[in-house]
Amino acid sequence: MAVFLALGFGMAFPLLALSMTPALARRLPRPGAWMESFKQAMAFPLYATALWLSVGALLIRPVRTG
Repeated sequence: MAVFLALGFGMAFPLLALSMTPALARRLPRPGAWMESFKQAMAFPLYATALWLSVGALLIRPVRTG
């Protein structure tokens, strides 16, 4: 249970820090065309990971005994 608590805190902390200090929120990059390019660039690692996990799951077969 402590692991899930730590994961939740770790994911929530940046948002909490930004909401408590508006000066940090103003330093965030503004949305624009760069976000579309970034999204397309990040799609490749996502697809590669999905392929890697799929191939790994298909190659692992249960061992038959008897």
